[in-house]
Amino acid sequence: VSAAGILAELFIAAIALFVWLTVEPGFIRDTALNAVLIASVSTLLFNANPLLRFDGYYILQDFIEIPNLYTRASRYYLYLIQRYGFGMQAVRSPVTAEGERAWFASYGMLAFCYRFFILFVIVMFLAEEYLVVGVALACWAIAMQIILPLVKGLRFLQASPALQGHRDRAIRVTAGSAIALGAAILVIPAPLTTQSEGVLWVAEQAQLYSKTNGFVGELLVEPGQIVEVGTPVIALDNPTLRAELAVTKAKQTELATQAASERRKNWIKSQIIEHQLDTVNAELALLKQKNEALLIRSQAVGTFVPADRNTLIGRYYKQGELIGYVVSPENLIVKAVIPQTSVGLLASGDSRARIRFAERVNQPVDAIVNRHTPSGKTQLPTAALGAAGGGAIAVSNADSSGTTAAEKIFEVELQLPASLPALAGIGERAYVRFYHGYEPLALQWWRSGRQLFLSQLGV
Repeated sequence: VSAAGILAELFIAAIALFVWLTVEPGFIRDTALNAVLIASVSTLLFNANPLLRFDGYYILQDFIEIPNLYTRASRYYLYLIQRYGFGMQAVRSPVTAEGERAWFASYGMLAFCYRFFILFVIVMFLAEEYLVVGVALACWAIAMQIILPLVKGLRFLQASPALQGHRDRAIRVTAGSAIALGAAILVIPAPLTTQSEGVLWVAEQAQLYSKTNGFVGELLVEPGQIVEVGTPVIALDNPTLRAELAVTKAKQTELATQAASERRKNWIKSQIIEHQLDTVNAELALLKQKNEALLIRSQAVGTFVPADRNTLIGRYYKQGELIGYVVSPENLIVKAVIPQTSVGLLASGDSRARIRFAERVNQPVDAIVNRHTPSGKTQLPTAALGAAGGGAIAVSNADSSGTTAAEKIFEVELQLPASLPALAGIGERAYVRFYHGYEPLALQWWRSGRQLFLSQLGV
């Protein structure tokens, strides 16, 4: 019987989903989308969720055959405090059957946490639209869920007949627990860390870029071969550039001949030709520079690794495109991205970080923060860090490449140690934890709360 309402809501959501997928944009489509959200998301979060006392709760009760699960779970925690904290030997446990103890312990804690989570989500949702209503609901939630239970607990300690002969111990245990909890939150420093994602990369000098437009004509070294600084690695070919170079050389020769001939006949005309020759010489120097740039040389010592092994020969590269890498332990780095909310901690804290690579998550690697961008940007180093590529950074829907972040991010370069475990290769995903020293939990929570309110509510 309890499941009938849930099944009916999910059935309505399924029908509305098909309507939303079928009809053209308009009032009916918008109404169908609202029906899908109301009948599915709200059902799963509220009505079908056994952690709230709606239909899902009664289904769970019937399934595990434990009546009054919520009430008895709360009484079980009260029993533990009175029996083992206050020393009340006569108090009775609500556990009456085998297996109930585990259910009471787990359900009581999960239901308590989920209730606060739902209240927080509702408060934030209302505050974004109606700030006064959200603040009023937050005050009511704090009063009913925190202040009122505390007042009842203090009255129980002060005047409950059940504590006869145990009141002094109960007060000492309660006061000691409150002091210990307060010290743990307000006084004792806790590790201050932030998490982000990155990719295995190589230093700037170890990246091989096309300095001019051209086709890959020849690989002068084999992939995997060790190269030195200055070693020719790739020869590009640009027929258009070759033709322009030949034409410009011929024009230079022609103008030089004309200038030499006119010097004896017409000095003014020879000067005009000399100016034309200077222009052609400048063009020729630029073309020669581009022609020399067709030969790509290594700027570091390491192993040559092409960016694309399959379609390198004959592929056309524009100026500035990445062609390959020169990999060695000395020039391997990790490029990580962090949101604006974390860059302040990175600037003020120490420069330690710990990295776990996706292929070797059980082997953490200590790293050092080399540098980070001084200003925010929206361009990601690789699409793998964006949500479309499996990363944690939200990306803009307007960019089909998935490399434009929805909000500004800061890029951090991490230097890896010389001794590294076997890695999958350039572009491997890395999970980074930055260490910013120590700080009491209260200050950490306060900072996170302020950032949340500023980003969501602007207050």
